[in-house]
Amino acid sequence: QNLKPSPYEFLQIGIKTEKENLHLKIKKRLDERFELGMINEVKRLHLDGVSWERLEGFGLEYRRIAEYLQGKIPLESGMSAKGGCASGAKEKLYFDIVHYAKRQMTWFQKDKRIIWLKEYEEIENAVSDFIK
Repeated sequence: QNLKPSPYEFLQIGIKTEKENLHLKIKKRLDERFELGMINEVKRLHLDGVSWERLEGFGLEYRRIAEYLQGKIPLESGMSAKGGCASGAKEKLYFDIVHYAKRQMTWFQKDKRIIWLKEYEEIENAVSDFIK
C-alpha cells in the first residue's frame, strides 16, 4: 500500500476476535435484525416505490430479502419445488456476511499501521501510551 504520510499522529487499533466468536456475533445480529422487522422494512420500501433492483443495490441484507419477497428463494433452507435442497434467504445472508467479514479482515490486516489487540486492558494501555 502506498499511503501518503498523514500530518496528524493517530492510533489505529484493531480488535482481535476468534473466528467462532465473530460468527456467533454475526448470527446474533442477523437474528435480531429479522426479529426487529427487516422483512417488513424491505417490503415497505418496495411498496413505497423502491424497485427490486434498487433494493438489491442497498447491500447484502436488502438483496437477500428482496429475493425472498420476489419468490426467488425461500426464507428458510429446505427442499425446493424441484426436489433438491434450497438455501434460504437467512442462510444465504449469514454466509454472505461471514464472507464479507473475512474479506474485510484480510484487507485490514494488510494495513501495518493497525495495532491488533484483544483485551480491554491492552487497548487501554495502548491509548494511554499514545496520548502521553
